[in-house]
Amino acid sequence: TSTTTDTPATPARVSTTLGN
Repeated sequence: TSTTTDTPATPARVSTTLGN
């Protein structure tokens, strides 16, 4: 389940959504 969370404190979350 990909959850897009705009959190500047957690840049890893954004990378996980992109599938990096």
